[in-house]
Amino acid sequence: IGRCLAEQQLLRDRSLALSPDVNTPFKSLSDAMRRLVRYHTLQDHKPEEGSKTMKTWDTRYSKLCDYLVKKKRCYMQRFCKMQ
Repeated sequence: IGRCLAEQQLLRDRSLALSPDVNTPFKSLSDAMRRLVRYHTLQDHKPEEGSKTMKTWDTRYSKLCDYLVKKKRCYMQRFCKMQ
């Protein structure tokens, strides 16, 4: 549920950042912060191609994929035995 709520908030923030209220002035510092913080969803955080960060990400992603494939095979074997 937590991840789903986080994804919903990101989508809401992105939507509000792409169609901001440009006519209403900021009422306070907290109002400005609340309305401007939504622009974080538009930042590009992709690491540069060939960088150490990218290689680390690729390695982790590859390990995760291998793990998930093995887990799927295990579940499929269990399922086949049950039939």
